[in-house]
Amino acid sequence: SSEFDEESEVETPLDGPTISITVSELDASEQVLSEAQITRDPSGNEPLGESSMSEKPYWMVVRASRFRMGTPITVEWWAPTNHSRKDWIGIYPVGVNSSKDETTISSNGLWVPIYGEEWKGDTYLGGGDVRKGKTNGAVMFKRQTLPWQTGLYEIRYHHDGEYKVLDCIGPLEIYVDKPQIKTFTAIHESLWQSVYLCLDEDPALLARHTTSTSVSAIDTFRCEEEAHPRRICTLIKECFGIIFTVEDIGRFTRISDMAAAILAELESTA
Repeated sequence: SSEFDEESEVETPLDGPTISITVSELDASEQVLSEAQITRDPSGNEPLGESSMSEKPYWMVVRASRFRMGTPITVEWWAPTNHSRKDWIGIYPVGVNSSKDETTISSNGLWVPIYGEEWKGDTYLGGGDVRKGKTNGAVMFKRQTLPWQTGLYEIRYHHDGEYKVLDCIGPLEIYVDKPQIKTFTAIHESLWQSVYLCLDEDPALLARHTTSTSVSAIDTFRCEEEAHPRRICTLIKECFGIIFTVEDIGRFTRISDMAAAILAELESTA
C-alpha cells in the first residue's frame, strides 16, 4: 500500500508489510480458546489483553503494562487454526490511528510477523503450510522494532499482510528510569543500566555487572551501530532534560565521563 511507503527518519527501512494481496473474508471459527493463566504483578504492573481472551477469535497478551525503554517486549498471540500465515503485529503510539478496525498510520518499522522465518524484511517469502498453522505463539519486539521514545503505545494484530486489525491492546507505557537524586553515583548507575539497553544488551559493547568483571571493563563502552548514539541522546534528554548530540556521545568512551558531564550540566543550570 503506497500510503505506508513514504520516507521517514527511522532506524530501519521496514515500514510494515508492502506485499500486494487481496484480503480474503475471515472464516468463522468455532474453536474454543481457553483462558491463559496470568500471574499478576503485586506492584500494579498488570498484564494487557486478558479481558478479551474468551470473547474474540484473535487475541493477544503482554505480561506487563510498563517497560523500561529498550527492554524487549514479548507479545503472546492466539488465533483460529485457519489464520493467515501473513498475519503481523505492530506497535503504535496511542491515538495516532483513528480507527480500532484498520491501521492507517505507518508502523515506522515497529512490527514483527507471527511467522518470522517466512519473511525477509518486509517481503513474505512463503513456504509455510497453512494446514500446520499454530493456534498460538509469541513474538518479541527488540532492538530496532522497539519504540525508542517514552510514552503510551498500543499493540495491533493485523490480518494477512494488510492493515485490517483483528485485536488491539493497550495502553502500554515505555518509560526511562530517572534517578531520584542527582549525585554522580546515582547518575552513573542509571546511565549504566539504560545505556546497556541502548547498546542492545551486548556485553561486547558494555560489560555486564559481574563479580569477576573489572571496574574499567564495566565502565568502558562503544557504539557500533548508527542507532546506538541516537538512542543514548534520547535517553539523556528524557532522563535529565539535557540535549546531547550524536557527536557529543561519540566523544565519550566511559560511562563515568558521561555521568560527570551530565552532573556538571545539571549543576550549571541549577
